[in-house]
Amino acid sequence: MTQMRAFKLFIIVTIVTLLIPDTPLAQETLRSSDANKVDEIALKELTARMQKDPNDLDAFFRYANLSARHGKLKSAENAYLHMLKINPNLNRIKTALAIIYIRTGDKESARILLKEVLNSNPPEEVKSKIEATLASISKDTGDSENPPQGQAASATNEIPEKYTQKQFLREVQKRTDPENRSVNVKIKEAKQAEIEKNLDPKIKEAKEQIKIIKEKIAKTPDNLDGYFALAKLAEKTGEFKTAEEAYLHMIEREPKLDRIKLDLGLLYVKMGELEKAKSLFETVLANNPPEKVKENINGILEKVKYAMKTHIISGSASFGVNRDSNATSAASTGETTFSDISIPLAENSTKKEDAQIFATTSLSHLYKFDNNKSKIWSATFNTNGTLYKTSQTTEHQLDISLASIKSGPTLNLNKLKTQISVAGNLSIINLNSFKYLKTRGGELTLKYAPTNKLILDNTTAYEYRYFYNSPTSTNTGRTGNAYQNKLGATYAFTEKDIFTSSLTWRNESAREAKNAFFQINLGLGYIRQLPYDITASALATFKRTHYDDFDTSISSTILRRDLEKTLTLALIKKLPKNISLTTSYQYKNSNSNIQNYTYDNHRVSTAVGWSF
Repeated sequence: MTQMRAFKLFIIVTIVTLLIPDTPLAQETLRSSDANKVDEIALKELTARMQKDPNDLDAFFRYANLSARHGKLKSAENAYLHMLKINPNLNRIKTALAIIYIRTGDKESARILLKEVLNSNPPEEVKSKIEATLASISKDTGDSENPPQGQAASATNEIPEKYTQKQFLREVQKRTDPENRSVNVKIKEAKQAEIEKNLDPKIKEAKEQIKIIKEKIAKTPDNLDGYFALAKLAEKTGEFKTAEEAYLHMIEREPKLDRIKLDLGLLYVKMGELEKAKSLFETVLANNPPEKVKENINGILEKVKYAMKTHIISGSASFGVNRDSNATSAASTGETTFSDISIPLAENSTKKEDAQIFATTSLSHLYKFDNNKSKIWSATFNTNGTLYKTSQTTEHQLDISLASIKSGPTLNLNKLKTQISVAGNLSIINLNSFKYLKTRGGELTLKYAPTNKLILDNTTAYEYRYFYNSPTSTNTGRTGNAYQNKLGATYAFTEKDIFTSSLTWRNESAREAKNAFFQINLGLGYIRQLPYDITASALATFKRTHYDDFDTSISSTILRRDLEKTLTLALIKKLPKNISLTTSYQYKNSNSNIQNYTYDNHRVSTAVGWSF
């Protein structure tokens, strides 16, 4: 009996020392081999107390501290949240919960809680510590105390069964702060406030107007003008659900409002609810609207039905003429370098004007994977084949024919505003009816839209290029691998003005080092939508190329360096029946430290295209 009492006394003393960790005895106990067993006994006793009395804040506090000490951070978090829902003014608990959030990596929630404590005017010593912690969070420094992800994830299994987080939330709904908001809700509201600080002023103004309109129409459900204004503003700010509810309310009050049905149909297109959109458009068509309205609806309906298909086949064809001032890229100096000696160009190698007739056609197949109407992701498999053929008027050695195919899957992560594409490709080029180049390779493309106006993209590509000899030239020395990476950005300044930019670096190896090079290419573009379905574009590129070795047949002392500048201006006019007319002008200037490769060319092009 005496031994049993002694054991119980040992347990009580051990628990007390564990809960006062600053004493030498506590530190010694924590280092002992029996510490884990003692902690388990303490946790079971505290669990029994919490189950017996959900208002026992002392038990919850001790349980949270002990759980946090052993890395059971989710259990500690839930216990602290329970205490705050009973008494939202416990600054000590808010601080402890903030420390848990820092350890789990949720620094934003920690920052919100610490600011809340700071605003309550704590003692100076506490205030200085909180300010130092907030400064550390702002600098986004790493935390050595962060537990491994596996430990943090498994911690949810350690919380007492009766007090899982969902049960906490249900149980304490009756015990909220004076403003009737839980701590989680306050954190969510604070995060939303941070987001709204960075909103476009026009969007902010629209959101304020939405609040005002909602207050007004709440008292007057028949105020359809108010509901219409609410729908349009909500649609403008991206609050599609609010806009949908407003449109549906109007239709419920006035079922014959076809104009509202059309607006709701267009909203459903934006939301990806194509079946609902189709149904509304067909309903309006059945009411026999005016011819012009009917034509517009049929045009939209055709696109909606097209987008709903699982297999989509599309294609294009174009035919045109190019006129070059220097079709053969002859040296501007009228001379060429051979074995470090400059000699005049032969008659058949001088600058020549020539016209080029070209034709191209492409065919694409897109397969949409079934994602059970998920709005989180969508996926497609895309295959595209292209044929291209040119014919020179006089310089037939420059006639080109090309055949290529490219195929691979694309994954859209809608909530992340990200697109991932992988593709393999194969192409064959003939020059003057002789095999010239076969290329096979693959590429990975990532696209990300941080805002509604900006798209960023990155494409990494690999190619194996095999060159063939012809009866008049030796090309196999250029065979080798090529690696390329391209960064791009597209920004819609307005609905009619788009800016583009790209930076590409490329490295080509070759059997003969004189043909290997490293290249950087910068591109800047502008697209403007003009009246009468005309699109104008301008593109400037700057390409710097450095070769790896000397071409001794030309020069054994000069290592080739090229700088090529190109300016392209184009006008595209849309015509009926998916036909377009394109006219363009291009100026190319190539400067090299070897005169053989210094030239310029003016090209004027006209083409007619058709797509389906």
